Amino acid sequence: MYVCHCAGPKGLTEKDVRDAVRAGAKCRSDVYKHHDTRPSCGICTKHMNEVMAATKAEMAAEKGDRQGTLRITPQPTE
Repeated sequence: MYVCHCAGPKGLTEKDVRDAVRAGAKCRSDVYKHHDTRPSCGICTKHMNEVMAATKAEMAAEKGDRQGTLRITPQPTE
């Protein structure tokens, strides 16, 4: 789904935003810089912030899984 229609020649999709966040984008301007474009109208602000927040949450969850979250498993009794 398109997030920003006016950025660059093709606009920006949700995948474009997720890719930029995974590459280190911390704010909307970083997303535009990552794709070497800029916004024109600002209508995309809310949607882009939502996609960025969701991607950051996914990354945090993945990081927790990779670091081995504490899991308590019952030990067999003798």
